[in-house]
Amino acid sequence: MEVCMIFGFILAAILSAGAALPIPQQPAETPLNFYQIVDLLGRGISDQRVIDLVNQKGISFPWLEDDADLLRVAGAKGDLITALRTAKQPAFTPLLALKPEQLKAQQAEEHAEGAQAEQEYRGALRDSPQNPLFHFMLGRALQEQG
Repeated sequence: MEVCMIFGFILAAILSAGAALPIPQQPAETPLNFYQIVDLLGRGISDQRVIDLVNQKGISFPWLEDDADLLRVAGAKGDLITALRTAKQPAFTPLLALKPEQLKAQQAEEHAEGAQAEQEYRGALRDSPQNPLFHFMLGRALQEQG
């Protein structure tokens, strides 16, 4: 009987202490990057599951229509492509708002000067290493070179 009373007091203390504890905040959802989406598709994750993740987390890259072709090769179908087109995206600096020296890379790419575009994007990344657009554009310039 005495053991039951002690157990009851301990249980009551635990429950009352637990009620006073703050509920931890859920960490912010990290948007999916392009390579994570390709990896999910490559591992056989269904388009519907990837769509759910995209709707929940958003994407961390600027959507370009060229991406659709690359993702189709990885196995994406129409509904996933549509979800990616309309997904939450972070704000990116428009190319027209960039400094003139940063536009050299874009101009070199437009004139099919792949090696020059690569060097210019690498230089832009030295100035702005966290700019995801420059990372993406460098990857595109490298892809164009083969």
